[in-house]
Amino acid sequence: MFSESVNPNTITPTSFRVTSGGTPIAGVYLFSNLNQTITFIPDNPLPPVATVNVSISTVADVVGNTMVLPFTSSFQTQSAIDNVRPSVVRPSPSSFTFQPDPPTNKQVPLNFKPMIAFDERINPSMGNSLTFILAVFQVAAVMLSHPGVVRYQ
Repeated sequence: MFSESVNPNTITPTSFRVTSGGTPIAGVYLFSNLNQTITFIPDNPLPPVATVNVSISTVADVVGNTMVLPFTSSFQTQSAIDNVRPSVVRPSPSSFTFQPDPPTNKQVPLNFKPMIAFDERINPSMGNSLTFILAVFQVAAVMLSHPGVVRYQ
């Protein structure tokens, strides 16, 4: 995360380098938080048991001021791809139930925004209005899907 909004045109494979063993890792940059957060998403899974280096330099803010000092960091990848399924660790409201029969949450405010936290990161392309459904049960037991947007924090 940068201290201020950056000019997206200054984020390039040269100014924001991700490498392993000296070889660049191909990927795309995702901008968020008014261009203060840049997330690198690799095109392929990272290599197993490898040191991944990240170096950022010559990035400029929206008025053209460049970074004073370059940033470098590295991390070690694990030995295998994570094949463990995510689990829900914190639903909100806390008594939130899955496929309630009958519903256990009563007197929930009409403007309530349900939240579900998982025990690990989930793939953003998998979390959408088709995979997360808020259902409203009526007296006649007809399920109505509530349209909404899936947001990530």
